[in-house]
Amino acid sequence: MRPIRRFQGFYLRILCLLVMTLVLGCARDQVRMESYEALPTSSQKRVQTAVQQYIQCSIQKVLELDDGQRHVGRLAWTASESCVLNKNKIIHAMVQGGTTNEAAFSYASDMQVKATAAAITAAQNKRSNNR
Repeated sequence: MRPIRRFQGFYLRILCLLVMTLVLGCARDQVRMESYEALPTSSQKRVQTAVQQYIQCSIQKVLELDDGQRHVGRLAWTASESCVLNKNKIIHAMVQGGTTNEAAFSYASDMQVKATAAAITAAQNKRSNNR
């Protein structure tokens, strides 16, 4: 009877190994995308919504802060930095859509430049209208 128990233990170990391999194999992360362009259309729309909110926040902040005395570029950059929650929404939407963290942070930084440019334009328009 001992040889049978020995084989039962062997088969039980093999079965446990197979189950663990299946579970761990299925739990592996899926391949992450490296750019905004690689995202599915639905994810791109969510990201673009977050980008538009970020730009609007930057414009609103720069218009609140602008007194006509400070350098517009620095003021606009400060405004875009004060909208950190909106920038984080871009990152979150991209990672949730399947991009790598690096790609999400890079894209969000690019969008910060875009938001700053929009804020500069808004501040300059406000200043030219006040003259």
